[in-house]
Amino acid sequence: MAQKAKELGFSALVITDHYYINSDDSEFSLSEDRFQLLRRACREAKEVLPIIIGIEASFMGQEVLIFGGEAIKRIFKSKSLTPDEMMLLRKETHCAIILCHPGGDIDPLEPYIDGFEHYNSGQDWFKGRDFGKLKDKQRWCNSDAHGVRCLDRNYNIVTHKIQNESDLIKYIKTGKQPEFYVKNFEDK
Repeated sequence: MAQKAKELGFSALVITDHYYINSDDSEFSLSEDRFQLLRRACREAKEVLPIIIGIEASFMGQEVLIFGGEAIKRIFKSKSLTPDEMMLLRKETHCAIILCHPGGDIDPLEPYIDGFEHYNSGQDWFKGRDFGKLKDKQRWCNSDAHGVRCLDRNYNIVTHKIQNESDLIKYIKTGKQPEFYVKNFEDK
């Protein structure tokens, strides 16, 4: 994936995986051991392209993407993610949090997140919906690139050059709307 992303002109590749807290279904969940293997693979791939790792975790009935190695390590140790723990993560670690595929009542999540997924593989999660309390949060796209063949969907391209985890977190926290390209909407 790093090689294909480099060929496509990406400055970095962001990889996330599901982390099911307190789940017996470890086959489909990123574990601390698998996270460490992923980090090692990313260090090796760094010669090709910088790789940034995040996790997708359940929080308040929704899914959130969490970026920041220290925050992720703390989640693995605590094996829970309550609102109080999320606030501590936000205060005590260098992290950024994005709400994924929002559904239901999203207003209560506003104090915990830096942005939200507006599009996923071209699907507009807010078509006909009000942004509610999230209206001033940064909007993101996601292409769910589950393999090399999905990387050229062009849903996640931002014009800001991001080279590492710190760059990504700072960019997410700026609150600026990223310029993204959505293939389905290119003629509009």
